[in-house]
Amino acid sequence: MKRIVMAVVGLMGLSCVMAQEVESTAAAPETMTLTLEQAAKTALQYSKTLQASQKDAVIYREKIRETMASGLPQVNASLTGTTYFDKEMKLGGMPIKMKNSAVFAADISYTLSMQQLTAVKVSRIAASIYEQQNVTDELTVKANVTDTYYGILVYERTIDILKQNLSDMQSIQKHTENTFAAGACEQTDVDQIRVTVNQLRNSIMSTERTCEVTKRPLVLQM
Repeated sequence: MKRIVMAVVGLMGLSCVMAQEVESTAAAPETMTLTLEQAAKTALQYSKTLQASQKDAVIYREKIRETMASGLPQVNASLTGTTYFDKEMKLGGMPIKMKNSAVFAADISYTLSMQQLTAVKVSRIAASIYEQQNVTDELTVKANVTDTYYGILVYERTIDILKQNLSDMQSIQKHTENTFAAGACEQTDVDQIRVTVNQLRNSIMSTERTCEVTKRPLVLQM
């Protein structure tokens, strides 16, 4: 599995850099090597959009439970009691111990209305919508990471090809210069090779910059 290497500055590292700016020192960025599966997993774990849709789905699932609970039988209970703390009273010269007493009362009520049934249906539909949105957001995150990841791989492969072409062209340039020194070719031939070499160098630097810029969205997605 092809891996890509990215320079990533973590939050702690960034804080250290900001603190050290006063002393005019800079911290070197950390290097991270990721496979596509690792990049997608990290993006799914820290995606704010995905986290928000997951929370919305949980909220509406809880609303279903809340709405259904309001339609269940309701029990109201009360307990009252009296205590004399084991005191005694005398009646006709005879001691009588005062007894504690307690009274428990309960009633059950049950109501079912069309409003409650409708509310349950609406909550279920809303929860289903947010769950589907959660699946869609997850697929979107994976697709964005995959597109960016393969784009980086294409740029890195292009850079490798350009560097190989540059090496070959530099060998041709050296041979042409030697041929010109021997009087077997014209100055224009040497100049054309030099122009081609410079163009390849510029293409390599441009592609490298583009590759680094493409890595930044991937870091932000994670």
